[in-house]
Amino acid sequence: MENGDELDELLAGVYENEDELVAKLMQQLQGLSHKQQRLYGIWDGNPDAGKRAFVEQWRRRHAERRAMVAAMRDPSRDPTERMALRTSYILRWRKVLFSCPNCWLLPGLCVCGRMGRYFPQKTRVVVHAHHGEWGSASNSGCILPASLEGSEILLYGHPDHDVAMREILNDTSRTTALLWPGSDSLLPEGLAALAGQRTEGRITVVALDATWGNARRMQGWFPKGTLTVRLPPESTLKENKLSLLRPVRRYRGDLESGRVSTVEAVASLLYELEGDEAMYRGLLDNLKIKVDACRLQKNRTLVYDTQAPEPPSARRRYRGRGVGADGGGAGASHKGGDGGGSPSLSSASEGEGGGKEHEEEGEAEGA
Repeated sequence: MENGDELDELLAGVYENEDELVAKLMQQLQGLSHKQQRLYGIWDGNPDAGKRAFVEQWRRRHAERRAMVAAMRDPSRDPTERMALRTSYILRWRKVLFSCPNCWLLPGLCVCGRMGRYFPQKTRVVVHAHHGEWGSASNSGCILPASLEGSEILLYGHPDHDVAMREILNDTSRTTALLWPGSDSLLPEGLAALAGQRTEGRITVVALDATWGNARRMQGWFPKGTLTVRLPPESTLKENKLSLLRPVRRYRGDLESGRVSTVEAVASLLYELEGDEAMYRGLLDNLKIKVDACRLQKNRTLVYDTQAPEPPSARRRYRGRGVGADGGGAGASHKGGDGGGSPSLSSASEGEGGGKEHEEEGEAEGA
């Protein structure tokens, strides 16, 4: 397949002439290799059946997105209704067709079964994700429910999830605090002492999962007087100088001052609250697994070597004209490059999700 961007454009857009687009989509799918079909989860031994299922899913998503866009253009709808429409669509379809509903990677790269699971003694973590992050392959917060017992992720602005978040905030059996780097936020030891007085040490930490600008708006949703907790500067990233998520995000600002991913912030806070070094290391290892899988999805090289190397194909590769004895040409450039080889087909982000913006800015500060 010569141009993966064409397929991405087809999958992401809203168009009127659907029959013509479906025909073009089928033509694009015919160019996928077996490896690429398995990556998308459409290879089941009968490639035509898998492709038809793919197109039918695309048809349904296309129809729902067209209906959502039309409804959001209705000037009589208030912002809360428009947010509910947007988040309901994002919750159902995410950003990439057929992506895993939990780790948000393509089926052939799903990491859910590879996550180490840990059991905090008295701390529960709830991730509150912005719709611009929901479904993003490079997001880190989505792996926390698979990594931590009792953890869950909620979508900001979705009616049912907002109700669930209010119930968490009103739960008097636990001391709930928002992980927020404000100057008036409690330090971990202060939160632990307060929870010891109020709820026998039981704590719920809410971690915002968004860009810094979106996180500031999300913070305003929480009732005035909600407890906040921050990390002490010396704990941020501990021995690491840069965020582990940086290979798949383009972070801005001074990383050494605490520009970290959601998983890193949560791991550091749990270490401060519970002192479990193994859990801290394990969460960072889980993040490395997610980052490497995301880079493979983007057709880039590994950075943490968490994936077993793929066995070389038995089929001789055609290298084209002008290849020297040293094996140069296309094959050599793919081995050494960051984006060589077959085109990436996984960047089909939704227009309303703001995927590119979030890929560049990264997640909110955690400390």
